Amino acid sequence: MTSKKSTVWETLSKINCSKYTEKKGDLTYLSWAHAYQILKDNYPGATFHKHWFDYGGPSNETVPAHKLPYAMDKNGNCFVQVTVTVEGVEATEVMPVLDHRNRPVQKPDSFQINTSLQRTLAKACAFHGLGMHIYRGEDLIEETEEETVVHLVDQSEEVDKPEEVEAETEEKPVEKKTPLKSLGDWRKAFRDHPDHVVDDQDGSIVFGEAKNESGWKMIRQIVAVFMPRIGDKRGDKVAYDTPEKCVKAIETFYKVNRKTITLLSKAYPAIHKDVMALFKAAKGAAKSGEEFPLHD
Repeated sequence: MTSKKSTVWETLSKINCSKYTEKKGDLTYLSWAHAYQILKDNYPGATFHKHWFDYGGPSNETVPAHKLPYAMDKNGNCFVQVTVTVEGVEATEVMPVLDHRNRPVQKPDSFQINTSLQRTLAKACAFHGLGMHIYRGEDLIEETEEETVVHLVDQSEEVDKPEEVEAETEEKPVEKKTPLKSLGDWRKAFRDHPDHVVDDQDGSIVFGEAKNESGWKMIRQIVAVFMPRIGDKRGDKVAYDTPEKCVKAIETFYKVNRKTITLLSKAYPAIHKDVMALFKAAKGAAKSGEEFPLHD
């Protein structure tokens, strides 16, 4: 007797994606990289299409005809659209373009557009069943951790690196998390963070406003990790070859993030006090020609 072939939905909706989820505040995400890998492992012929939209042309003499990977409504809000096809069945999702604080963007840059397209790709995969339990609020099928946030503590503490890929298996024992041992590891982890928590602007690190206490604590961690240090290098060269240059870099780091730090002072004074103490300690170390340590 021939057994009935499972449908795409039946196959994908049974896959537990909890081990691949990531937290941002109170929201849980399945990254596009994990979603698409699992999809292709089960259905190698699956494809996706990112939609492009027409702008300008005959009805607009000032703007030549061209295409953009997002649509815009009359209020300036932007949206992206992705279609995922599995076994001949299409699932299309439309989502707004958001910044790293999940706020709508009216003049998105290329990074924000790409990030929104990848999030929409993951959501479209869910319409085929993959990770649908996450969107139903059932993201903690097996795991019980409340958050997946990088904590700046002792350097030997074991934490998850963003976007770390593991093989899907039901009976595989829980593996030890990868330790971040060096300053370079920490900086790479934040730069590669899927929620785009830092930006490099003209050689300076810029971080955004947080939404809650845990987010502001991460800001404090970012300050400690990216604080300019005497030992910093750019390629094979020392970035700051004199204490004066390092002190100036620390002051620049503060100035480009002054607005956010001021918001922190009003929202969480205790965390703000810690951040200001970091700047003071870093300047003291730089003036003494000492390397500012990575500490909690």
